[in-house]
Amino acid sequence: MEKIRVIIADDFKECAVYYSNMVNKSENIEVIAIAGSAAEAIELAEKLHPDIMLIDVQMEQSDSGITATKVITENFPDIRIIILTAFYDEDIIVEAYLAGAVDYYIKELGDSSLIDTINNVYSNTNFIGKTISMALKKNILTHKSINNSFLYMINYISSLSKRETEILKMLLD
Repeated sequence: MEKIRVIIADDFKECAVYYSNMVNKSENIEVIAIAGSAAEAIELAEKLHPDIMLIDVQMEQSDSGITATKVITENFPDIRIIILTAFYDEDIIVEAYLAGAVDYYIKELGDSSLIDTINNVYSNTNFIGKTISMALKKNILTHKSINNSFLYMINYISSLSKRETEILKMLLD
């Protein structure tokens, strides 16, 4: 049986080694390299062409993982990216998805859940992780609510009488 080939990119070496050891315990997954920076992650993606990459969202800079994800998915669209992070942030989740990530893994979730995440991402071609899909749904609903409120306000203002419009203009000036 061919193993799922994984690269881990994390500037905190101890963390990368921890996840590498954990993932390598799985019979069907193999960590083929560890990158310590976004630039190294991009180089290794080109050189080794893994099935999946686990990329820490914050490496050298706060958005290094997002930048690396974007470059890798643009150049190698068949490499699937799972963002690694220590915290839940909906804005970063949406940004990661827009950069090409298919899932978002919070580091504290535990051993088996990362292995399950890797297997799910690998076996589902059009996979979007639960964390990403929930953040996208909330983001879409928020924008829809804002748009509806804006449309309501425009509709309400357009129904004002001439005198009410004049008073509103004076209040705004």
